[in-house]
Order: sequence, then structure tokens, then C-alpha cells
Amino acid sequence: MSRFKAIGGLYISSRNPRVQVAPQQHGGEHEREMRSDTLSTPLILGFGKVVAIALLEQNSHLTQLRQKLWEKLSTLEGIHLNEHPTQRLPGNLNISVEKVDGFALVLCVSL
Repeated sequence: MSRFKAIGGLYISSRNPRVQVAPQQHGGEHEREMRSDTLSTPLILGFGKVVAIALLEQNSHLTQLRQKLWEKLSTLEGIHLNEHPTQRLPGNLNISVEKVDGFALVLCVSL
């Protein structure tokens, strides 16, 4: 048996279909009887830092993609930005298009 400790994350959705997960180790009652043993605090902190770094990198990439799209769209006439130029979600671009019915636009996109 390995003496090395490791840590990871598992996301289980509570929505349908709900996945049933069986305990992988027996003998403890941690985490709703799904895990035994005690987790390593330094590994938990390290995992949290890795997740934070990954989110920053992903947000940076999404911001670059959003900016590229806006640069192309802003060259067209009748396109307006509906949000703050810098204080917004990285993956969101909210625009309006003059003389275009929003309902008709949604119908065209869904085809």
C-alpha cells in the first residue's frame, strides 16, 4: 500500500440524473460515510491555490476572446455595447443591434 497522500476534487450534481457514488474505503464516517482517513491540510490548501490559478488563467483567456469578438463587431455600424467596458464577466458580451428585432434574431439563431 502506498504511503503517499494525494488530494483531488469530485463534483457530484444534485440534479437529475443524480449519480450515486459508492464509498471507496470503509471504516470512517467522514464526508457522509463516503471516505475514511483524515485529509492533509497542506494538500487542501495547495489544491485550492491550483484551482484559483486555473480560474485566473481561464478568465484571462475568456477576456481575450471576448475582446477579439468585440473588436470585430464594433467595426460594424449599429452595434452598441450594453455593459461597462471593463467591469464585467469574462465570458459575457452584451450588445444591441440597431434596427433588428430581438425575437427575429433569436429565431434565426435557433434554426
